[in-house]
Amino acid sequence: KLAAVAVLLRLYHQLLPQLSPPLQEYATHGMAILALLTVIVGNTAALLQSNLHRLLGYATMAQSGLLMGGIVASPSSPIGVLYYSGLYGIMNLAAWLSIKVVQAGVKVLTGQVERELAELVGDSSLLVIGSAANRGLAGKFIGNTSEKVLHYLTSDMLVVH
Repeated sequence: KLAAVAVLLRLYHQLLPQLSPPLQEYATHGMAILALLTVIVGNTAALLQSNLHRLLGYATMAQSGLLMGGIVASPSSPIGVLYYSGLYGIMNLAAWLSIKVVQAGVKVLTGQVERELAELVGDSSLLVIGSAANRGLAGKFIGNTSEKVLHYLTSDMLVVH
């Protein structure tokens, strides 16, 4: 994707000056319209996704429209577009890796989860659990999962507030 941006930058900066002024204007307007359509279609398609990989794919398509818009807006200086492209590439890679890591280790528990959570921990030496800090009247009705899990655990537990 980043290579495509680099090729587009090079073509835009080398071919556009060789065109006549009316054709330069048409090429600039055409690229601006293409950039706008890419942003609209990419973001709309991303909103309709339930799969995170597809969502990131369509969001990347929308970002490429923003990059094209940057090329059109600043034809004399491609440095900002290249800087943005590099940072976006790094952040997109981090997002993909984060999704892979999270999807590999997520198990959703519902209902009365204390016993099942203790079984999942198994022979681990430490369970780190978050606490919603339910105190007062809310704590009486909702309860605190960390307190309930403690009765089933054979390992240590660290509660993070």
